[in-house]
Amino acid sequence: MLLFLVPDKTVCVNFMPTDWMKVVAHTFPSITLDGHPLKYVNEVHYGDIITDKLKDDADIARELCKSYTRINILIRFSQCSTLVKCRLFRSHLCVFMV
Repeated sequence: MLLFLVPDKTVCVNFMPTDWMKVVAHTFPSITLDGHPLKYVNEVHYGDIITDKLKDDADIARELCKSYTRINILIRFSQCSTLVKCRLFRSHLCVFMV
């Protein structure tokens, strides 16, 4: 299995310590991959959004937005019976009830 690294898509994130007394440096050296410098970013998207402060607030906001979209889709079924509405609600919104 070959591993290809693409310098244009590869990024770096600096995770700063929560205790500011342990900060070693405020600037970091440029890291290169195949002669191309890598970008430093504040957040990474790997299914979830992780920021450089190790917070997932952006990911929670994204999931909340998706749940609003799901609720708006369920409004179309307002004429259905209560049983059907409950089943649709569980199937579309039980992501948060785990």
